[in-house]
Amino acid sequence: MSDTILSLTKKAYDYYIDNVKNNKNTSYEVARKKLTRNVQMAEKLDQTFYQKLLGSQIYRYGNLYLTVKRGAIVKILNIKGKTIPGWKKDNNLYEELNKSFSIHN
Repeated sequence: MSDTILSLTKKAYDYYIDNVKNNKNTSYEVARKKLTRNVQMAEKLDQTFYQKLLGSQIYRYGNLYLTVKRGAIVKILNIKGKTIPGWKKDNNLYEELNKSFSIHN
């Protein structure tokens, strides 16, 4: 687990505050911390050949899909509705990372 906070593109940030519940007023810096935490807790999905060529990796945090490329979150997709089965949040790790990144909910 790394304490390095990922970069976040403006497009991904705008999507996050517009499409992820309870984040409308989240600042850019707090969003970077929260999304970095989410990537560290997420399921790392298998890469396609094309993704490998581009150097991108997709992570799944519940219904939130995060694409990371060269240390930056470049794309976010939030699948609204019922929770997609197969992922469970580790509350202990969540709290540990909140402390590590100074995220105050």
